[in-house]
Amino acid sequence: MTIVAIAGLTAATARAQGQMWSQTSGFFGDRFSISTDPSHQLFNAQEFSLDIFGSAYDNDRRIGSKVLKGQWGGGVGGNYFFTRELGASLDVNISNNGHSFLDYLHASAVYRYPIEEIRLAPYAFAGIGCEFDPRDEFSFFHGGFGAEYRLNPLTGIFADTRYVFTDRAKDYWVFRLGMRFVF
Repeated sequence: MTIVAIAGLTAATARAQGQMWSQTSGFFGDRFSISTDPSHQLFNAQEFSLDIFGSAYDNDRRIGSKVLKGQWGGGVGGNYFFTRELGASLDVNISNNGHSFLDYLHASAVYRYPIEEIRLAPYAFAGIGCEFDPRDEFSFFHGGFGAEYRLNPLTGIFADTRYVFTDRAKDYWVFRLGMRFVF
């Protein structure tokens, strides 16, 4: 979460100055500079991206009579967009709970609506997954929505939320905030 917060503050500074560093070549220069070229299309078909995010669970997850308080964590994910609008994603979450290393593995179908003029792509997603914490079980459905803001064609900041319907444990919400790197 600290890395995401620092990146967000740095991105705001970069927007005011027009670029992150005076030298914008190389991996980091290309990813963290603000694109001002209107000919760059920010959201593309056949786009693969990697997500790094912080997460928070809602405060009332239960297993029987045991209440799991809200948990902070983070994770990684991958996305592939077949068209500008339709894609698929896979992500895992790791939270600070002292139980299983992985909390879940979710696969989703994603629909996004790119609005190039304001660098924003609201999206909705739905899918299935495996839960590993607080117990191993199948999550037969999750659905959610979010939005991504693109700094340039290679880097975005996203926030989303999902509701997960589990098999045996109580259903729950997950909130995510992170960076998306396009390759």
